[in-house]
Amino acid sequence: MTNKTNAQITEFFNSLNAQLDHLQINDFIQSDDELEAVAYSSDPFLHISEVLSENNAFNVEIIYYHNAIKYLAEHDCSLETSVGLALEIGYDLKSINSELLASLLASQESREQFDALQSEIEAFFAE
Repeated sequence: MTNKTNAQITEFFNSLNAQLDHLQINDFIQSDDELEAVAYSSDPFLHISEVLSENNAFNVEIIYYHNAIKYLAEHDCSLETSVGLALEIGYDLKSINSELLASLLASQESREQFDALQSEIEAFFAE
């Protein structure tokens, strides 16, 4: 159990948001009830992760060809990772486009960025 106040948790989430490109935790966990549920959870990181997943918070949609191409050029210029993600999910090569590839890649990166904060989140709630 933690003795963190809702204001402290909100401030902590704000500090984490700066480390996330496509996600603002406070957009999904902001009410007093939600903050208290996190604070009193036996595993706050897992609880936050589940709330974010249930609300599709990790899903990033990159629209417009030029935005998608720019994103892919910066993050996966060979397209190896993004095409691999698409094929893994069940898309065939005929049905993929730059927007889909960029969105899949950005969504994966969003999840990975959040997961990288696990030890920081666990330490905050353990204090």
